[in-house]
Amino acid sequence: SFDGRGNFAMGLADQLVFPEIQVDRVEWNQGMDVCFTITGNDDAMSFELLTQLGVPFQKD
Repeated sequence: SFDGRGNFAMGLADQLVFPEIQVDRVEWNQGMDVCFTITGNDDAMSFELLTQLGVPFQKD
């Protein structure tokens, strides 16, 4: 979610979303929080930047 100042935070349920992870070597799922700190200070501009970088946002 955006914080009103252009920063974005999201949680991942497990690490298997990363293609570098070898699924057969994972012993347990590990979640994580990811925070993008962006200096634009505007949610709309940050959304556009993250979209251009390939962050997959869910469509409503």
